[in-house]
Amino acid sequence: PDYANLPPEKEFQIAQSDWRHGFGQEYFDSSKSKSYYNGFNVDGRFKDMLIAGPLPATVSISSGQTNPSIVNADMEDITGWSVNHRSSVQAHSGTYSWLLNPPAEQTFEDYQDLSWLAAYQGKYFTFSCWIKTTSMTDGSVKIGINDGVGTTYSTVVTTVIGWTWIGVCRKLDAAATRLRLLLFSSALPVGATSTAYFDDASLATPTAGNPKCFADYNSNLYMAEGNMLHKLNAGGTNFDWVATLPATITDIEPFVDSYLYIGLGSTAGKYWYMNTSEVFVQSNLSDGYAQFFQTVNVTLWKAVLPREMKSATNPANGGSWSTATNVSSSDYNITQLVEESGSIYIMKEDMPYYLTSGGAVARLIPEHKALTSTTSGKNAIAWEAKIYIPAGTQ
Repeated sequence: PDYANLPPEKEFQIAQSDWRHGFGQEYFDSSKSKSYYNGFNVDGRFKDMLIAGPLPATVSISSGQTNPSIVNADMEDITGWSVNHRSSVQAHSGTYSWLLNPPAEQTFEDYQDLSWLAAYQGKYFTFSCWIKTTSMTDGSVKIGINDGVGTTYSTVVTTVIGWTWIGVCRKLDAAATRLRLLLFSSALPVGATSTAYFDDASLATPTAGNPKCFADYNSNLYMAEGNMLHKLNAGGTNFDWVATLPATITDIEPFVDSYLYIGLGSTAGKYWYMNTSEVFVQSNLSDGYAQFFQTVNVTLWKAVLPREMKSATNPANGGSWSTATNVSSSDYNITQLVEESGSIYIMKEDMPYYLTSGGAVARLIPEHKALTSTTSGKNAIAWEAKIYIPAGTQ
């Protein structure tokens, strides 16, 4: 029979599925069914409520500043710097570098004043240079930025090193009158020697990209995009540019020492850290490279691709990192670090792992091996004492 044969005044009950519990709720209960099958711009997190979702609003991102050019940055000419110290003995690239080899008990500090704009006052600049030392006895080598009011120097080199990328970041004073780059080599105190070569100098140029990572630090929300660090303004309408780093930022992480740690990848450059006054310092530790960071209680963990894990309670300059723990095969990269309940979890392209209380590497979900992908484990998140792990291609 069809609907024509139904008795008149027959009552029908129109019902919908129970959407009051399950995955979409504010607190997930795995024993319950799904909240709702599908929805668009709806909010079903709260019991007995299915309401319109939040209205999206645009948050803009400030672009970084345009930097002046360094004259003779590759040291292939004799111009640009205050004194001609060009040398063909060593070269990071090309044929020449800049040799600062002061006589006993003297200091050389060559400089270059870049084209100046008053708009640079109060802005951050990051100056980097490759440095090699061939003789070093109690001497010191560094680079710096001077703005006519004060000077910020890089990490000090006091030993013989091969070509090493050194950087320094300074926020110019509000009354700054210049942007001066410094190359410094000192044969002090008495008996000291210092032979240093400088090459391929650069000012970090802003490189845009998709927002990479976020961190709550010092009551502010910081965001990394390309090689730039931004901070959300008080109105929540714009991520203001803070600083440009020498390489793409791969992670940012606040630690219990009140610093924000900024990773620049496994090989591109050593990590930096920033204090609450937004003063930046580059790591001078020999193993100061980091793709990812993760705080676990009073310990900071870092990952270096493809599989290296190290920990530190003092990761700033003067501290040290632990012996490396290798996680599984080098055929698969680490994709993210997650902390939950005082333990460190390591997401990799093949499957997630964790470290036992004794420091041993253990597999967390071996079944994920079948979903091996370069994006597997990325965007994993810990919430309500559980870890949610995207697996496979995202």
